[in-house]
Amino acid sequence: MLYLRCVNLPQKVLKRKVGSNLKQGLGMETVEVMLDKVRCVGRGEGGNVSAFRCALYPQVKRNDLVEGQVRCGLHCDYGCLTFIYKAPFEKGLISKQRRGDFVDVYCKEEGDLIVNAGEMLQMLTGDLIRAAPHQVVFPQGPGVFSPLLKTIPYAFSLIFFGNFDDEAEIETLDIRSENNASVVNRYEKFKAKDYFTRRLQNVFVEGRGLVEELLE
Repeated sequence: MLYLRCVNLPQKVLKRKVGSNLKQGLGMETVEVMLDKVRCVGRGEGGNVSAFRCALYPQVKRNDLVEGQVRCGLHCDYGCLTFIYKAPFEKGLISKQRRGDFVDVYCKEEGDLIVNAGEMLQMLTGDLIRAAPHQVVFPQGPGVFSPLLKTIPYAFSLIFFGNFDDEAEIETLDIRSENNASVVNRYEKFKAKDYFTRRLQNVFVEGRGLVEELLE
């Protein structure tokens, strides 16, 4: 049931949130172009690699931690939009801001969702929407865990990775920013499935996890 609710989220957010935030120079035809690239999400007939996953970060003995250890390394999501559900006020997920600092990202109420933009959405919007690098760390600071606690508890997240359709062609749309400046087409046209496959190669074979490293 939760999966069925998630499969409609990419289209809803693209239409209601992304479309309204980019309304300067973004006509309904352009919104429809975006929506047409996620038509196969959740249809169960192939053509889209969107996935619903459960992420369990096991408990760890405090004495076993080493300096700099994290639960999930710094990375960006590859696709369109990612939706994350965590227990309210559960810390650990941090996101890197454009000025370079990190902020805690968490749900404040039961039923809240965290939404991450993916790299392909960044390219589609000409960097107006950016894929934020993020990672999962062991929560720090006062009031998180008692210093007397010998074991840091497990953390659990439900994640829906909403991706563009395999055959969708991704190229920067002809849209304008809030100051009415035209978006520069920085990215050459490519198929979503080709980019997804290449990013898997980058991360798991070459060890390069961030989109910035690919643009250098």
